[in-house]
Amino acid sequence: MKMAELKPCPFCGGEVNIALTGYKAEKCFFITRGISKTKKNCGCRLFMESEPFQKGDDKEAVDNIKAELVNAWNRRVTDEKV
Repeated sequence: MKMAELKPCPFCGGEVNIALTGYKAEKCFFITRGISKTKKNCGCRLFMESEPFQKGDDKEAVDNIKAELVNAWNRRVTDEKV
């Protein structure tokens, strides 16, 4: 499953990335400032977190959690329907 590209930060227009974090077996994805070499990284102090999942969860379920996070991030007020 190919992941959709992340839209830039809605506040500053900078690049953002997805990262993985967690403690012990519980994990989650989060969207945070970009780390590219283009220097067009997001300068805002905000992030968006996915629902938690367990380290050994089914790959398809984890991919769906990640896709939901990307869809939520990419949603904008100007979108007609989401």
